[in-house]
Amino acid sequence: MNIDDKKKIKIGLVISVTGGLIVAFVTRAYSFLPVLFSWIGNLCSVIWHLLSYPITIAFWIFLLLLILSARTVFSFLKPLIHRKPLESTELDYTEDSFFGMTWRWSYPLSPIPKKIWCFCPKCDTQLVFNEGPFRAAPRFILHCETCKEQIQDFEGSMDYILSKVIRQIDRNIRSGEWKSRIGRGQNREITLEAKDG
Repeated sequence: MNIDDKKKIKIGLVISVTGGLIVAFVTRAYSFLPVLFSWIGNLCSVIWHLLSYPITIAFWIFLLLLILSARTVFSFLKPLIHRKPLESTELDYTEDSFFGMTWRWSYPLSPIPKKIWCFCPKCDTQLVFNEGPFRAAPRFILHCETCKEQIQDFEGSMDYILSKVIRQIDRNIRSGEWKSRIGRGQNREITLEAKDG
């Protein structure tokens, strides 16, 4: 018998003994479960009887206990009442106005329409696009189906425009400008001539 066979036998023996001990412990512990549940039930019953047992005290003691407990309750509620609002993070910055349109997005940013898209500045309808007639340079025309108006005409592909907006969002986040634009982010406008960030 070589050394590897002896090791395998020892490992098998240790696993068998360990398994047997675990099974013995689990079956023994299982037999104590009814006793444990009975003990917990009795404890709950005793606590319930103590809490629901009527007692008679003088009214002035009751008032004193009420005043003392009111102060304690107020000290617990004070942080909840005077809680500071949660500070906004970059992830709360999900809407802004670029190139004459309202843009909304979700993170992580990606130049696909499901993650970032534009809306009509007048009626807030999601804009649709047409690619312009074939020319040397591709065109991308956004229009509103509700207002029946052309909103913006871009040179370039849809991916280029979405990437351009993502660069503006990234610039606002890096510069900290998003803090002034969040919640009212539609107030300031980035024009079509804005430099890419």
